[in-house]
Amino acid sequence: MRISINTGFCTAGNDGSEERLDYTIVSGQMNVTSCLETTSQPDQILLSHGTYTLVKDLIYCQQTGEITVKGTTHPLKTY
Repeated sequence: MRISINTGFCTAGNDGSEERLDYTIVSGQMNVTSCLETTSQPDQILLSHGTYTLVKDLIYCQQTGEITVKGTTHPLKTY
């Protein structure tokens, strides 16, 4: 199992028509979360730097490196 946690704003809701309706999330933050999940190892929980800053005093975390996310201007620190 691979788990990724990222913090940010997104738009969520129903998309489509009455014949075909999907629940979807639209956000650049979802792209970051997807990249975190792809980068994580099996049985690992990978956090973005934004999430780390919110939980660092509550949960022990180690920095695992940086990843490059398409559409961003700088590497993202991961924990």
